[in-house]
Amino acid sequence: MTEFVGLRSKMYSARVEGKDVLKKCKGIRACVVKKAITFDDYKTCVDHKIVIYRTQRGFQSRKHILSTIQQQN
Repeated sequence: MTEFVGLRSKMYSARVEGKDVLKKCKGIRACVVKKAITFDDYKTCVDHKIVIYRTQRGFQSRKHILSTIQQQN
């Protein structure tokens, strides 16, 4: 492991020899973490103290009514 960035509990990333091998982000869909969030995003949040948002879409059921939702996380 060459670099590690931990933003908070259950939100961290690790890099081994230039490759992002571990990215965890509780509450965010796995496909969004895999495709849209990079190790450099974690590092930018720590270095510059900013919050980076990504959009995720999904299905939701309330009172047996299905709908699609879009969230900014």
